[in-house]
Amino acid sequence: MRVVLSILKLIIVLILQVECLFATPYKQYEKIYLYGEHGQHFETVETALRAFNVDYEVIKTLSPHSKRLHIIVDALGINKSMLPSKYIVYQTHDLNNTRLAYQIKQLEHEYIKTLKGAIAVWDYDRKNIQSYSAIVPHYYYFPRSYEYTDPVILPCFLPSAILSTYKELLAYSNQVDTEISSLIPMLFFHSYVENPKLLMEAGVCFGYSTQAFVKASDLCGTELIGIDFSQGAASSYDCVQNGIFVCMDDTLFPSYFNKSQFKNRLLDVVFIDTSHEYQHTLKELDAFLPLLAPRGTLMFHDANVTPLTVSGRQAWWRINDTTQLMGPLSPPNPRGVAPALREFFKISFDETKYINTEFESRGGSWHMVHYPFCNGLTVIKRLK
Repeated sequence: MRVVLSILKLIIVLILQVECLFATPYKQYEKIYLYGEHGQHFETVETALRAFNVDYEVIKTLSPHSKRLHIIVDALGINKSMLPSKYIVYQTHDLNNTRLAYQIKQLEHEYIKTLKGAIAVWDYDRKNIQSYSAIVPHYYYFPRSYEYTDPVILPCFLPSAILSTYKELLAYSNQVDTEISSLIPMLFFHSYVENPKLLMEAGVCFGYSTQAFVKASDLCGTELIGIDFSQGAASSYDCVQNGIFVCMDDTLFPSYFNKSQFKNRLLDVVFIDTSHEYQHTLKELDAFLPLLAPRGTLMFHDANVTPLTVSGRQAWWRINDTTQLMGPLSPPNPRGVAPALREFFKISFDETKYINTEFESRGGSWHMVHYPFCNGLTVIKRLK
């Protein structure tokens, strides 16, 4: 009997380990509702929600009066008047099936309206996405056992009042197609959830990442500091109402900071997208860690520089399965960020894989999320 009980306990432990795969210190603002017919796609969503410890409830009916976020598995045929104000659609039909395509053609007007009204559209098939992406750009590919479930599931941790902002940035990320575009929703999420009062962006360049920080700033009342070694980047901050631009090498920032109007304050979020060189990244870590708030967040772009070969030319791969070709004069992108992070924090990680973990280093506890696509984004939050 004891042997049987021991085996049962072991099985329970293993199940818990499978269902609670990731360390997720994100605060969930509201319980979400899950609606739809049980089946393979429904199980895909439930598995993801459990893995990320999302508080959800399976419901049998929809109410247009509900203000909470709903995930609707199979929205085809649902009367638009019954849809809640905030919902995500898991698009579960083979839109390339001739017979089904005819059925959808009859319902096209209403169905497209339903997809367009969603906060996000999740789909298990990239061919499906291609059939509506021009009209519905706020989509995510979401098959079973997906390595990149984290970006897909993030809106479940946001308050319903700001989901329209998330939708806007998700659409933007699928339309602008740059070496950082797929990471825009993640930059917004990891900034917003910290409710930052002071955020520093090093490496403004063309202002793509700035889009995410401006949205977080508008919602949280954040003051932004933009830094770039090129004065040409200053125009990206022309319309930033609560921010300033400083032209300088960011490793010299502490000297500027301690004499500025921000002295005696700490940085809640630090985003770095500069040289990507090993020694320079180590200097940045030395410079910014003392200025980081007790529960502050560090974010590094280009932590996994992954050019692919497309039609004989190098290209950057994005999570929406598009690539940006690198021109013949594109400078080589140094691979120094991940090695510098490993050295500075004395940790080991494979930057080519998705990572969600916690570690102890430099006298404190840290939570780390690493997204390997779109040249890589590493997010390191100080827990204590």
